[in-house]
Amino acid sequence: MLYETAALVVACIVAAWCIEYLSDDPREPPRVKPTFPVPVIGHLFGWLWHGFEYPNIVGYETCT
Repeated sequence: MLYETAALVVACIVAAWCIEYLSDDPREPPRVKPTFPVPVIGHLFGWLWHGFEYPNIVGYETCT
């Protein structure tokens, strides 16, 4: 049971990475880079750390 759970977690991380980094389209705006290197989790940490100001912070960093 432990090995299956570990394999599922690894598969989810790999799938999230593939979705995040392999689906680039030049017509899209630039990607928002999380400070934590794992996709999605870095943004979750940002929400936990900064609260409701996080979207403003990320928007300011991305647009400048």
